[in-house]
Amino acid sequence: MSDKYFIILLHDPFIRQGYQNGIVVNWMGELLDSLNSTFGDRIKYKTLSEAAKAFRDAGTSIADGSENFNMQLKLKQNFPNPFNPSTIISFQTPKEGSALLKVYDMLGNEIVTLLNGPVSSGEHSVRFDANGMASGVYFYRLTINGSTLSGKMLLGK
Repeated sequence: MSDKYFIILLHDPFIRQGYQNGIVVNWMGELLDSLNSTFGDRIKYKTLSEAAKAFRDAGTSIADGSENFNMQLKLKQNFPNPFNPSTIISFQTPKEGSALLKVYDMLGNEIVTLLNGPVSSGEHSVRFDANGMASGVYFYRLTINGSTLSGKMLLGK
C-alpha cells in the first residue's frame, strides 16, 4: 500500500468549519455533496484556493523540446477517398529528414513525385491533383530517413 495521499478538488460555495487544509476525513458517499460525504484516510480535502497554492509552490520540470513524445512516423489514409479530382495525403514524422512521396499506378509505374526534399518534424499534408488521369486504384509511397510506408487510394470519375 502506498503512503501517498490523493487530493480531490471540489467546488464548495460554502465555508464549513472542520474542512481545514490537510484534514483527513473518511470516504463514505456522494462526491459532490461535501455535507453528506466522507473521504478515505488517503484522500485529503482541499479547497480550490488551497490546491492552487500547493500547485503554485510545487517544483516543475520541462523537457528540452528536442523530443516529440509519442510521435512516430505515420502515413495517414488520403482524404477524401474515393476522390475526384484531388485528395490530401497527410503524414507525421518525429524528426526532420529528407522525404520522398510518390504516386504509382496498379502496374507499379511511377505517376508523379509529390514531395522530394527536407521536412521538419511534425504533421504535413500534400495535395494530389489527378485531373486528366483515368479512374482506378493508385498507390502512394512515403520514404523518410530510410523508412517506407505506403497507402492505397481510389480515383473515381
